[in-house]
Amino acid sequence: MPRLFVDACSLAYDLGIKYVWIDSICIVQPATNHASDVPSSEDLEDWNREAPMMGRYYQNAWITIAATSAAVENGLFNMRRAGPTPRITRLPYRDKTGEHKGYFYVQGTEPDVLQSEFGTDIEKSELWQRGRVYQERILSRRLITFSGSGFFLYCHTKGPRAPIGDHFLGVSATKKTIMDLGLWKMQQTGKPFSSNYMHWPTIVSEYSGLGLSKLAQDRLVALAGIASEVGRSIEAERTRKRLCDEETSSEHTLRYACGLWLVDPRIDLYWEQATTGLRRRVPGLPTWSWASMADRIRRTDNGQEILAGGMGVRWPMTWLGNPESVSKIRNTTVITTEDNQSWLPQFSQPLRSIPEYQYGNATRFVILTLEGRLLPVHIGTHFTDTEAELAADLTNIEVSDPDSINSALESLNEKRPWGADLWRGVCIPSKPNTILGWASLEHPEMQSDSTVVSSGQIFAFFLGRNEEKGGWLRLGPWLVDRIFYTVLLLRRATISTPGFDNCFERVGIGGLWGLEVDKQYQSAPETTLSLI
Repeated sequence: MPRLFVDACSLAYDLGIKYVWIDSICIVQPATNHASDVPSSEDLEDWNREAPMMGRYYQNAWITIAATSAAVENGLFNMRRAGPTPRITRLPYRDKTGEHKGYFYVQGTEPDVLQSEFGTDIEKSELWQRGRVYQERILSRRLITFSGSGFFLYCHTKGPRAPIGDHFLGVSATKKTIMDLGLWKMQQTGKPFSSNYMHWPTIVSEYSGLGLSKLAQDRLVALAGIASEVGRSIEAERTRKRLCDEETSSEHTLRYACGLWLVDPRIDLYWEQATTGLRRRVPGLPTWSWASMADRIRRTDNGQEILAGGMGVRWPMTWLGNPESVSKIRNTTVITTEDNQSWLPQFSQPLRSIPEYQYGNATRFVILTLEGRLLPVHIGTHFTDTEAELAADLTNIEVSDPDSINSALESLNEKRPWGADLWRGVCIPSKPNTILGWASLEHPEMQSDSTVVSSGQIFAFFLGRNEEKGGWLRLGPWLVDRIFYTVLLLRRATISTPGFDNCFERVGIGGLWGLEVDKQYQSAPETTLSLI
């Protein structure tokens, strides 16, 4: 048995715990077809049965052990390195009679040194960048992490801390702690998730950029434990209200599909790419889901490209204003996917009944039927910094997000307006020479000026409307009346979709502003479309 596993068992024994669960031992590991790097179908039975249960295992465990910087052969207790943190001093403990009864340990260090080591060895560790570890970290009630700096403790009621009691409240740690506690309180109190709806975008924003060795297979499965816990909380609240005969007719109905809880397209579908670089599609996932995007690849020995990391996303943060939804989700249709290698959706074979377990690959491809208004638009070149800041201001988008994926780089370099590297100008047919919006295009085929021009007609599907009277424009001391819209950017589907009419694929999101845009919106007819 590897030294790492021996040490884990030894620690459990010292804590008085009889049983240790190790995923690589307790779950049959699917054999890999090295030619395609995809598990053989006959070896997936145990994995498909156990993967949905992993969230329960970690949530109900007494403690979870994480070796954030340990090699298997080194174990848990032999990884400490020399560094700025003074070594722990062991002192003898004697009782009142002077008899030696054991030892106690003293470690003196500045809190900022421990904070720095916590960020380097835990928050930025290789282990913490793995998508499979994310839900284990979030759902575990207690967590002890071993690293080159020593060990650190997590607890849902206290957050991360060192053995000597110091708590860590850096930017990243604070956000994770608040989010963790929010999920914990939801589970413990049964408070409806719908009243804490923005928790899910926070979870997705953290998870989306993490790596997975089998991205296509595990993109949704590695988040399924958290999603299913949210679903349990929602169902518990619904049951409580039915028993209490409380009014529920005015409440939204939450549906889970392809990594999103769906209730209002103005919020659910308004995710945005958070990094520049490579773009790839994850097979077998709809374009409207954040899970359909990857931005890292690795090459096998035979030169084949394998998707290795998801594209990080964020939900643009707005300030002030009174947004209203101007679109609706009319229906969701689950489509059968071909197999666990190509994942090709079979549009002629929609599922007649929704599988009991909705959080994994059984429902990985869903077509959304949306109702709203479309406007053809023209996408131009990238903004300058000043243009990006003005565009963000005109649509009430925060130009700097301290909790974004890029926050570490922003802290080291001069901060730039959000979108300076990603946003493009947008014009509408009635004002072809006037920029009246911004666009963020994540579609792999639209990553250069030439490919954007040759990609065909792009449409803005209106999600939300905001009218602000007498608001401040941040770039100057002016009171202005503003009308602005959040939009989903679409183009007509380029693949055959038998059985579904008026099909579109997502290419990005954007924002439009001004009276001319409002005029064009008001005159546009209502339409129903299928988003794949």
